[in-house]
Amino acid sequence: MVALLAGLKLRLLRNRRTMGLGLAGQIIALVLAVAIGGLVGLGFSLLRGSPEAAIVVMANVFASLLLAWMIMPMVAFGVDETVDPRRFALLPIPRPALQRGLLAAALVGYLPLANLVALVGMAVGLARSWSMLPLTLTAALGLLFMCVIGSRALAATMAGLLGSRRGRDLGMLLSFALFAVYYIFSTMLGSQRAESFAGGAAGSIGRVLAYTPPGALAVLPSDLVDGNWPQAAIRGALIVAAFVVGWRWWGWALERSLTTVGSQTENSAAAHGLIDPTATATSLRGTARLVLGRDLTMMWRDPMRRMPILMVALVGIGWPFVVLQSLRAAYACLFAAVISGTQAAGAYAIEGSGLWLHLVAFGDRMRARGELWGHAATAVLVGGIVTVVSILIQATVRHGWVHVPAVVGLCAAGLGTSCAAAIYFGARLPYAVPQSRTSMFASRVPGQGGRAAASSLGVMFTGLIGTAPVAVLAVLGETVNPLFRWVTLIVGPIVGALALWWGVRLASEHYVRSAPEIFQTVVAGDRV
Repeated sequence: MVALLAGLKLRLLRNRRTMGLGLAGQIIALVLAVAIGGLVGLGFSLLRGSPEAAIVVMANVFASLLLAWMIMPMVAFGVDETVDPRRFALLPIPRPALQRGLLAAALVGYLPLANLVALVGMAVGLARSWSMLPLTLTAALGLLFMCVIGSRALAATMAGLLGSRRGRDLGMLLSFALFAVYYIFSTMLGSQRAESFAGGAAGSIGRVLAYTPPGALAVLPSDLVDGNWPQAAIRGALIVAAFVVGWRWWGWALERSLTTVGSQTENSAAAHGLIDPTATATSLRGTARLVLGRDLTMMWRDPMRRMPILMVALVGIGWPFVVLQSLRAAYACLFAAVISGTQAAGAYAIEGSGLWLHLVAFGDRMRARGELWGHAATAVLVGGIVTVVSILIQATVRHGWVHVPAVVGLCAAGLGTSCAAAIYFGARLPYAVPQSRTSMFASRVPGQGGRAAASSLGVMFTGLIGTAPVAVLAVLGETVNPLFRWVTLIVGPIVGALALWWGVRLASEHYVRSAPEIFQTVVAGDRV
């Protein structure tokens, strides 16, 4: 079963070249996986010259890596559907054999390859001598297995929870908590140098994490080499217990998903929510108000739409504390504005087959434009709140109020241009989003990865290019004359508004001309 499912996963990866990726794309993806993993591993291998710091750093890194593996399948890709265990429910396969086969299949792919290459570099960084390298390599391989088992166990458990709305709410809280912990760990890890790491707050956390299963894997080789047998025994027991508990947890969740059917009830609060009862789609403004109310209501009621906003808020507010440590830290709030604007990208994709109702109700140019203005207003409203909060926090903490006018103008331009790009590419390069609700943040259906990647890259690059002229004014305000800060405050919102106007206009025209083709693309999400 191990060889069969691993071979099946490998064959599925090969067959992706027939779905638009191409053989050249497969080779490029393979090279990128090895290159990215190699660069990360090379950076951590340099810690070999600081043995004391290496142990503390790796304890934090190993714990963060485990959290990342448990979060990312739900945040980005959802339950692994390339080898979906539910497809084996009617076959006479013993659960332990199926579990071993799924473990082998999960280790086949570009992401596991990149992680394996990076872990080899981490093992080199942990090894004080070459004779210690076999122990650190074994620990790194054990971490990879621990990550896969934990990821599959949580994904199988969450797939059952996400069958009902209350389950999706609980899943949202759990996922957000894990994401917040991972973000805090990665932020603390990236904000300090190796030499000062062991003596800082992150170093104290690392010493505590050394008594957790992933952290114990980082410290256990040193304990064995130093002859610290009591500590080695404790950490070894923690590691064995983690594998046993994780394996049994995965087995229980897997068996439960194969033998039970989740509830599909969707009852909840009254339907009026945040929708304006007086809004009607009889004018451009009325249509925009109607769609704005609908988007806010769906965002409030549906965890699939609510959770990305919470994560954008967490990253947008926390990012400036990482990248800048000066009075100008508020400029990093531009990141919050840009990623907030990109949330309008799935205006058509997230509807699935429900888009046909929009084709009937908003089929003319005026209503099509009003619908897009409603989606844009939602992204600007929510993104504006996140960005303003981020700016106020940075200005207060860093005492950088003098930079606020330029920051506000720059962020207004970034929010408007990124939102305009998201709306335009959402119509120009639409892609389907899985509608099965087994994944809270599944971003695209199999076979449309290239289209989704092209659309996302187009949104990001267009938003950055559109913001560049305003960024020049902000730079002039910091280097030439402070008066340019106020010029940025005036020009930024104008640039953002003009970009948004053009983006909505072009997207609505394309939507009216190509609505059947857009529907044909996004309806594929109903089959996943």
